[in-house]
Amino acid sequence: MRITISVCVFVSILAISIVSFSCSSSETDSLMWDAEHIGRSVDQKPFIPSVLNSNFGKGLNRISIGMFNKGRPIGGLDIEARIFQLGENPESNPSGAVLIDQKSFIPVSLVPVGAHTHSKEGEHSHEHDGQEVTVYVAYVNFDNAGRWGLALDVIDKENDETYQDLQLSLFVQERTSEPQLGEIPPASIQALVSDVADISEIDSSLPPNPDLHNMTIKEAIESPKPALVAFVTPGFCQTKFCAPTMEYIVNPLYEIYGNEINFVHIEPFDLEKARSGEGLFPTKSVTEWKLLSEPFIFILNSKGEVSAKFEGIMSLEEVELELKKLMS
Repeated sequence: MRITISVCVFVSILAISIVSFSCSSSETDSLMWDAEHIGRSVDQKPFIPSVLNSNFGKGLNRISIGMFNKGRPIGGLDIEARIFQLGENPESNPSGAVLIDQKSFIPVSLVPVGAHTHSKEGEHSHEHDGQEVTVYVAYVNFDNAGRWGLALDVIDKENDETYQDLQLSLFVQERTSEPQLGEIPPASIQALVSDVADISEIDSSLPPNPDLHNMTIKEAIESPKPALVAFVTPGFCQTKFCAPTMEYIVNPLYEIYGNEINFVHIEPFDLEKARSGEGLFPTKSVTEWKLLSEPFIFILNSKGEVSAKFEGIMSLEEVELELKKLMS
């Protein structure tokens, strides 16, 4: 079974004279940001945009967007977005928005070759059907908490169609629920391979990698080495967006950088309860880190601070780039 994760990098077009943020009032005024107008912007379109992040906070955020047609993610699109800060109450003042920035969204694609399962963990495991799963990613800095909007211009190259001003709104909190960039995360102490009779008690991978269960999060934070902390469940992946993160990102990066960087794998769910059919209950570490979704990968620098984080579908290249920054 083979899966390719690819990132297509676009060259950003500088808005020098053609598009100027300071003189785009007509563009700004033409968009209305109440629920009715947002709904109209995507009505009768061949796909519906959806934000995939669990939450946002002030500062730099990796925004992940899916484009869906009847529930299926659509790839092969070029997406440019204008970023607006909305008024306090868009329903009563839908035109009170300020254009702040514009970004190209980069496609990150998971391409399963043939149907496959991540593991054989009973009713919770599921098959991917061999279809490409693509999300679109951009890094956006939110200066303030509150309501923000994205106006997407989408080029469907396959069908030679262009769609303008597909609108999305989102809410930015003062901080994210999970640890923020620059913070030292909770010094959690999880069970290690030395604490259990069998590694399957703490790892649903097939096969599990015991080298990823020799160090607690607390020890990784206190170590002078950088660290990669992966909250991933190979056996109880709940959506097609969880992806085979262990197989195609964490383990390959460990093989390359395992001597220079500490790697820690945490199962987000209590495996005993999950396997018994009781349900999916978060582990203590997940609760302490206040994670609202999985998978999540955090990169910690030599001071134990979060230098990067990735939620949902990600690419090996994205994560590797952040690791290389810590070793340069």
